[in-house]
Amino acid sequence: MISVVENIEFRKLVALCNFRAGGVVANCARRNPNELINTIMAGFKTLLVCSLILLTGGVASAFTGTDADSIFNSFNTAFYVANSGNAYYKGDTSSGSGQGWWTFAEEIEMAEDDFDRTGSSSTKNVVTALCNGFINSNGSDWTYDSYNDDMTWAVIAFSRAYQIAGNITFRNCAKANFDAMYSRAWDTTFTGGGL
Repeated sequence: MISVVENIEFRKLVALCNFRAGGVVANCARRNPNELINTIMAGFKTLLVCSLILLTGGVASAFTGTDADSIFNSFNTAFYVANSGNAYYKGDTSSGSGQGWWTFAEEIEMAEDDFDRTGSSSTKNVVTALCNGFINSNGSDWTYDSYNDDMTWAVIAFSRAYQIAGNITFRNCAKANFDAMYSRAWDTTFTGGGL
């Protein structure tokens, strides 16, 4: 039961909320005073969250170009191995062995992403050396790998490397392996054809 003083305060609160909320809150109050309190608290929480967003500038923290340079350079310092125009990324900081097939291809793409961001001639050289290293490790005919997704990562990496470095060997390698993958994967047995 609400006392007379609480009822008067409650009515003042309803009048204030009615003025502020265009009657929506007051409608809650007519049914149940606890519903009003819950509605006010929900509004307060929303106001608090909105205030925090506005006070902090509403901007999410993101990596800067300087951060990306630092990350890429640190990764290269720890894992990049180059020798006579061929390169690869070590599997860990203590071993001398490179990554597996698709991982190697994705690491080439990492370097390509850095080139796309910076246009750096030194990163262009890294991309070229990594592709040369990939061919040195895996050959230029990748059809021995029965996983089309592995081949696709390498085809994408080599297509991009051609666009970056202009090396026709990279383009030819990408095209020949895409064509081989397509021809071995196309099947008209199910649903009229597909990979």
